[in-house]
Amino acid sequence: MDSLTHIAIGAIIGELYAGKSLGKKVLLIGAVFQSIPDIDFVSSLFVSPSASLLAHRGFTHSFLFLIILSLVLAIAARKWFRDFDLSFIRWTGFVALELLVHLLLDSLNVYGVGWLEPFSHVRISLHSLFVIDPFLLLILVGAFLMLVLHRHTYRHRFKWAAGSLIVCFLYMCASFLNLRIINKRLESTLISQNISCQRFFSTPTEFNIFLWYCVVEVDSGYYIGYSSVFDREPFIQFYFFPRNENRTIDLTDRTELANLIQFSQGYYTICRMEGELVFNDIRFGREAGWQHNQSAFTFHYYLQQPAKNAGRLQRGRWAQLNRSNLQALVQRIKGT
Repeated sequence: MDSLTHIAIGAIIGELYAGKSLGKKVLLIGAVFQSIPDIDFVSSLFVSPSASLLAHRGFTHSFLFLIILSLVLAIAARKWFRDFDLSFIRWTGFVALELLVHLLLDSLNVYGVGWLEPFSHVRISLHSLFVIDPFLLLILVGAFLMLVLHRHTYRHRFKWAAGSLIVCFLYMCASFLNLRIINKRLESTLISQNISCQRFFSTPTEFNIFLWYCVVEVDSGYYIGYSSVFDREPFIQFYFFPRNENRTIDLTDRTELANLIQFSQGYYTICRMEGELVFNDIRFGREAGWQHNQSAFTFHYYLQQPAKNAGRLQRGRWAQLNRSNLQALVQRIKGT
């Protein structure tokens, strides 16, 4: 999830866990603990762009990292905050809870997390939330501001903190329910069109849990479509995109390509863009794909000129998010 969501939920968890013991300082402490796994962004300063993609949400998002850091930070916190009545066990539980929530939240979107690093490089993706969800953000930041602005003695602090987490939990349950609806519709479409697939996934489009991006892998490529939970049509309209892996046969340095294939979990296509050979990680959707059937993929990586890959994720993600396309998104959410 986005950094602001992590900061807000970290502060709220801190309030509920140790607000009475640590006072309002717990908001800052909780926000810091919650944000620690994202320290892996510094890897981009020392490794290639493709290697930094693998490093992000890797070891710092693993259960092994959680265990080690919980013990280390609990020891440090006992020394730094010795004036507060919080035992080593409670400090350990505090850190572990914050890190666990971070790992669980990040597993909900398409990027995936390396829970089992370094023993397994498998990335866990539950595909139930977009990386920035305005509803969650509004609820959590609203509760966070109430905790910041009111005195520690404010009698409704617990209600604001607990209430916000309950609302968010129910919203996440709704997203899983919607995912189930879409996947059942997808499976029905595959049967009706006699498509034999190797695997598939569905993930939310930008800023909502109602319109979903669906990908079906077959031998030579992918069927891709969009489906809203409000659609009256029983089946999903697919468009086929060939994988074109043979286009990379002349690449001399295949290290970047190998990293990208691992990062994409094998969901990729190869094409030419502006005369350049481009790797598309199709998990992240297409630029305003709900409106344009043949738009570029959000994540596209120039294989022959790595220097052009600055902001590789954000470049496509925000490329066509103008007023017209957002209005089209709302209309598409309403169903067809």
